[in-house]
Amino acid sequence: MMYALVRALSHLYLALRHGISSSGSEDVPSQGPVILVSNHVNAKDPLALAVSCRRPLYFMAKAELFRTPILAWFFRSVNAFPVERGAIDRDAYRRSMEILSEGKVLAIFPEGTRNASGRLLKPHPGAARFSLLTGAKVVPASVVGTNSKRDRIRVTFGAPIDPKEFCQGRKLSKEITESFADTIMAAVDALMQSTGAE
Repeated sequence: MMYALVRALSHLYLALRHGISSSGSEDVPSQGPVILVSNHVNAKDPLALAVSCRRPLYFMAKAELFRTPILAWFFRSVNAFPVERGAIDRDAYRRSMEILSEGKVLAIFPEGTRNASGRLLKPHPGAARFSLLTGAKVVPASVVGTNSKRDRIRVTFGAPIDPKEFCQGRKLSKEITESFADTIMAAVDALMQSTGAE
């Protein structure tokens, strides 16, 4: 209920303040576990993704946002859960696996922080690892325009990446996980470049 309300209000806000358009939402599988991976430029990015995706999204969010009870309640009510950045967070890991086991959409910003440089940072391997462990397909996405007061916000979803095709029966290793993470981010980067060139 709260997620739907915040999504509707966010859509109204982004449409009136910026104008927002999206493409490729049909590439997000209509059912089953999915990991949505995107660049992260501005605090509006989660709103833009939630507005543009037909399915509810479950977001990792920095633990600092959950320090006070009222904020913790709000963020949890809109499908966010805390993660301690720069540390091994077993609770966040378990929650992520639960979300995927329930056939939902887990949204991750693998850069781990906001980055407005235009060049993607080296990705954390979490999204790739979750995909390889669960078989959940990865949908790359790009968000462009959230860091400007004048630009229209454009959200683009790419074709799903199947981890089974990447692994091809090989035993999971650190090298495979990091290589898959780089492949995912290359897909995000390609979407950013094509969207920016329009």
